[in-house]
Amino acid sequence: MHNVVHKSHILYVLRFIDLTFKYLQGVTSTKKFILVYLQDGFQNKSTIS
Repeated sequence: MHNVVHKSHILYVLRFIDLTFKYLQGVTSTKKFILVYLQDGFQNKSTIS
């Protein structure tokens, strides 16, 4: 019984790590998107003026 609980605990930790990793990936891609968007905006402004 203790072994089953231990295994499920490991699976829970792995799932938590997986979700955290996906969250960090999402944050990173969002930051990249914002940076590209800002760079494009600055380039457009300098082109207009």
